[in-house]
Amino acid sequence: MPNHLHQATVAAHFAFEELGVRETAVIQDSSNFNSLLAQQFSSTFTQLGGSIIYQGSITLGQPDVGTLLTEMISTPPELVYLALFEPEGNLMVNRLAESSSLNRAIVLGPDSLRTPHFASQIGDLPAEIFVTSPTLSGPAYDAFQTAWLSRYEALPTSPAPAYAYDATQLLLDAIEAVAVMGQNGALVIGRGRCATGYLRQRCLG
Repeated sequence: MPNHLHQATVAAHFAFEELGVRETAVIQDSSNFNSLLAQQFSSTFTQLGGSIIYQGSITLGQPDVGTLLTEMISTPPELVYLALFEPEGNLMVNRLAESSSLNRAIVLGPDSLRTPHFASQIGDLPAEIFVTSPTLSGPAYDAFQTAWLSRYEALPTSPAPAYAYDATQLLLDAIEAVAVMGQNGALVIGRGRCATGYLRQRCLG
């Protein structure tokens, strides 16, 4: 599973190199996840030569973002990076779209906003909106999606289930490699069986 900070690095490069943006605003909430994303995006973007002209924070559950919008209007950014979850992300996108001074700003967000629900809860879109997310493909992932669809009657909405599936398979393979049948039919997984060599590699994945 990739480090989630990588998507903030990619987002900064995308904004600077692909979109040609030089001035951005960064909005985050108080969660550790999004605080680190905002920090990584800001650091990478400035290293590339861009400027963070506004940084703001939203409290989880905050019902109004009028103060943030007023502060941003004084120097409208070319792009707004939203390190937010729902519903704060939905709220911010809708308010940006309603502002005649900010509705031309490009919106860029992390994978926490890459959901069908987020898309259904935003009204008039800003000029452009992008979200980052790992992309999985290939025969193995196609087979996983088929199994998931059969079980839950819907495709997974993020890569997380595939990562969890792989992690579980690694664990089960390690158990099969070292487990023995103990007394009274108990399953015994001894630490010593994982100490060296091939079995250690299997146990540690």
